Amino acid sequence: MKVETKSLQLLKKLLENKKQQVNLKEIQFLLKNPQFEREPCQSFREFVDNPYYLGIGEDVWEKIKEEGEKIWQGIIERKITEGVALWGIGSGKSFLAEVISCLFVHYLLCLENPHKFFKITTERPIAVVNMGTTATQAKNVIFVGIRKLIENSPFFQEYEPEILQTEIRFKKKNIALYCGNSQETMPIGLNVICGVLDEAAWYLDNEEKSIAENIYNTMKHRIVSRFPDFYFLFVISAPRYVEDFITRLYEKSRNLSYVYATSFKTWEVKDKEKMSAEYFDFDVGEEIWKVPMDFYNVAKANPEKFMRDFGAKPSLVLEAFDRDSEVIERECNWQRESPVDELGRLKEWLKGDNEPRFIHIDLGLKKDACGFAMGKLNGFDIIEGERRPKVYIDLVLQIKAQPNEEIIFSEIRQLIYSLQDRGFRIAKVSYDGWQSADSLQILRNRGIDAEILSVDRDTKAYDTFKEMLHTKRFDCYFYEPLHREYKRLELVKGKKVDHPPGGSKDVCDAVAGVCYWIAQFPVSERFQEEIEGRKDTFLPILKKVF
Repeated sequence: MKVETKSLQLLKKLLENKKQQVNLKEIQFLLKNPQFEREPCQSFREFVDNPYYLGIGEDVWEKIKEEGEKIWQGIIERKITEGVALWGIGSGKSFLAEVISCLFVHYLLCLENPHKFFKITTERPIAVVNMGTTATQAKNVIFVGIRKLIENSPFFQEYEPEILQTEIRFKKKNIALYCGNSQETMPIGLNVICGVLDEAAWYLDNEEKSIAENIYNTMKHRIVSRFPDFYFLFVISAPRYVEDFITRLYEKSRNLSYVYATSFKTWEVKDKEKMSAEYFDFDVGEEIWKVPMDFYNVAKANPEKFMRDFGAKPSLVLEAFDRDSEVIERECNWQRESPVDELGRLKEWLKGDNEPRFIHIDLGLKKDACGFAMGKLNGFDIIEGERRPKVYIDLVLQIKAQPNEEIIFSEIRQLIYSLQDRGFRIAKVSYDGWQSADSLQILRNRGIDAEILSVDRDTKAYDTFKEMLHTKRFDCYFYEPLHREYKRLELVKGKKVDHPPGGSKDVCDAVAGVCYWIAQFPVSERFQEEIEGRKDTFLPILKKVF
C-alpha cells in the first residue's frame, strides 16, 4: 500500500512539474532513490546532445564527449573525486569544465532537498565554483560560457535562475554557481561541492610567483570538510614549464585511483575531419610528432612555445632568456679540469699570476646557498669591426650551508683570502645586495676594492654573459650547477632574468657579474697595445681604470 501511494505521489508530481513524458524507468529510479524528486541525467553525452538539457552536441568534439562521459560516470559511481587535465591550449578543456559544472548543478537540482541529503545547514548555498587566473578571465571566459549554456537550457530555466555578473543562483534549491579568480579567497566560507581551477599553472601573485598549490589546497580542504564522500575538484591547464604545479600534480595523480588524470595535445582532441589531412614532423627530442599542417606556422615561429602550449609538453622555462640555451654546452671548455676536488677543496695546481681577477658573489634569497665566480680578461676578439673582451672563468662554485643553517659570510671572505694567498691579484669583489655591507667594509679595510652589483636590477649583466657565449668569448670548465641553471633561466616581462619556482640562479648570477666587470675594459688602440705588447704596464693602467 505504501509503495502504491509513493508511486502515485511521484507520478502526480512528475506530471505537474515536468514537461517531458514520464516513463516507467524514471518511476522505478525514484522509488529506489527517494532522495531525488526527478531522475538526473546519467550521461554526459546525453546532457550535451539532448535539447532539453544543453542541445549543443553537434558543436562538441567527439573526444570531449568521450572524456566527459568517463569523468561523469566516475563521479556518479563515486569512483573519482578529482580530475587533472593537462591539455594543450584550444583543446576544449575549459568547455569540458563548464559542462561538468552545469551537470553538477543539474544533479543537485534534481535532489528533493540537497542540504538535507548532504546533512548541512541551509544558511549558505551549495556551491559550484569555477576559478580563473584573473577576474577578467573568470568573468569573460569561464562565466560567459556557463551563463550561455544555462540561459539556453529548458531544464535550467524551469528553476528560474537569477543570473548576476559573477554568479548564478537557484533560490528554490539554494544552489549557486560562482566564478572567482586566483587573487581571491572566495572558496573560504562557501559550501563548495565542485570546484574548477582553470589554467591553474598561471595562478600567480603580484611577484609572478605561483600560488596554484595554495589555492588547490584551500579549495580541496573546503570541499572535503563539507562533502567528504561526494565531490569533484577539477584542475585544468596547459603547462608553463617542467615541474610547475599542473605538471607535478599530473605526474603524482596518474597512479591514484580516485583521480582521473589525462594529458592531450590540442590536435589529439579536435575532430580530425576539422583539421588538415596533411601532416608535418615535429622533433621534440625523444620522439617525432605527426602534427596537422594547421599548426605549421605557429610551430615554425616558436618551436618551444608550440611544444608547450599546443603539445602540452612543458618546457624548462616559461619564456626562455636564451632560446638557444644549449650554447652553454657547446661553448664549455671540456678540456679544462675542475679546480675543485670531490671534497670541495681547491686543488694544489690552482695558482694565480699577475693578471687582475674579478669576483662576484651572489647570496641566495634564503641565505642557504651562494654563487661564487672569479675570472679575468682573456684578451680581445674583433667582432663587426669592434674589439670585444673575452672572459676566462678561473673558479665557479655553488656553496651550500649545512641543513637548517645559513651561509657564514666570514667563510666566503676566507675563500677570497685563500685565493690571494695562492697568488691571485683581486682587482674587485662585488656582492649582490645590502646584506653584504659588513663584508664589503671588511674587504675594503684590507685594501680590496669592493662594491655592490645587482644583476637583478636589469638584464645588462646577463645580456653580456649571453653575448659572450654566443660570440665564443667565454672560457669555463664544465660545472653542472652552472649549466643546469642557465638552461632554466627565464625572461620576465622582458625586464628581468629569473629562475622558475623551485629553481635557482645563484651560480649564473655570479658568472654574469664577472662577465659584466670584464666587459667594462676600455678598448682603445693604446689600451689594446698595452695589453698585448707590454703586460708589465697592464696592471698600472688597470688600476687607473678601476
